[in-house]
Amino acid sequence: MTDMSFDDADSESGPGTPTLGEDARFHIGTELQAVFASIEGEPIPNEHVDLLLALRRKERDRARTEF
Repeated sequence: MTDMSFDDADSESGPGTPTLGEDARFHIGTELQAVFASIEGEPIPNEHVDLLLALRRKERDRARTEF
């Protein structure tokens, strides 16, 4: 079983701020890689592409109004 305890000894955010131990981070990373490996190479859904394009348009519009 992996260590899922919190370790606050090396926290960059300050004392008392919990961080995940190395074993927990490794376990989470391994699980995420397994999940995303199954969808790697699949096309981005059209609705996600539309959202990304809308975001890009907003960014461009905002950049134009700032100058």
